[in-house]
Amino acid sequence: MTVVWSTRPFIPADAERLTMIFRRAVLAVDSQYYSQEERAVWARGAEGDVFEHRFLKTRPFVAATTESNEPIGFAELSVDGYIDCFYVDPRWQGQGVARALLSAIEVQACGQNIIFLSADVALNAQLFFTRSGFVVSHENRVKRGSILLINHRMIKRIQNG
Repeated sequence: MTVVWSTRPFIPADAERLTMIFRRAVLAVDSQYYSQEERAVWARGAEGDVFEHRFLKTRPFVAATTESNEPIGFAELSVDGYIDCFYVDPRWQGQGVARALLSAIEVQACGQNIIFLSADVALNAQLFFTRSGFVVSHENRVKRGSILLINHRMIKRIQNG
């Protein structure tokens, strides 16, 4: 039986599950992009209840199974068009979940008259964002303790302005 999913608004009961998705997705990134040490430092960004409080403010888009309403991915959109925390559970990657989340973001952004979307995109996600019409603006170097994490700011024009 195929499990069906859809996108929906965040509900507070999602917070813990979204934090788990973040950790699992980061730790599952292929080592060709980030080392085990880099992934561990990145995943520590969600320690404690930091993300749970964050989600209450950011109200991310959630992809969830229609059968159990269990979250399988999420993405945040700021009022300025910045996409933050865009993650899909590793078990659901490659099944169109990210595309549906990005589509929901674009619909909302258009409704808010946002002209450009931007995101700081991990190396492993650049192909998805490129195929979705984003282009690299510049490289970011984020230092966490003694570890340097590299990603790229990517942008996409979604409206004529």
